[in-house]
Amino acid sequence: MKLKVDFSDFWPDFDKKDNYFYNLLVQKYTVIIDENPDVLFYSSFGNDYLKYNCKRIHYTGENFRPNFYLCDFVFSFDYTSRKNHFRLPLYSLYIERHKEYKNFWSKKSKEELKNIWTKKNKLCCMVVSNPKAKDRIDFFENLSKFIHIDSGGAVLNNVGGRVKNKTEFIKDYKFVIAFENDIQSRKY
Repeated sequence: MKLKVDFSDFWPDFDKKDNYFYNLLVQKYTVIIDENPDVLFYSSFGNDYLKYNCKRIHYTGENFRPNFYLCDFVFSFDYTSRKNHFRLPLYSLYIERHKEYKNFWSKKSKEELKNIWTKKNKLCCMVVSNPKAKDRIDFFENLSKFIHIDSGGAVLNNVGGRVKNKTEFIKDYKFVIAFENDIQSRKY
């Protein structure tokens, strides 16, 4: 069965033919990327989705709650009992993208975990690229008064430039500071 889809308002390096949704759909359908789709997948980085007159599915991994009146279905990080919602946190897509299934689900013994921990030779890091994340920046500045934190993002960078691969950068650290840009208080 053929299914015409398109993708809109995703992050800059989003690949329409290699992503979580496309890879899932091609297992059952012949997927055609089309400017006049039957189904549009869109995210939180624009408003082009409003130009489409078809079924609209919103995905967000950001701390942003979508307007359910503007879409037919939502995949998000949030917990809700809405029938047109499925919880799909951002880390799920990273596991898919980086093919980390085996590492994520493999059970390690206490001895193996201790060995991994012992090999980590750096203390603490973070990767910050949003200059508006006040709480995170304040946390970094306050903790930096007591310990050194390697920072590899565009903001607060102290490692000589923005890191190209976040997963590779953090692997040698015992602690990684990673929390949301802001606090979401609005409920559905």
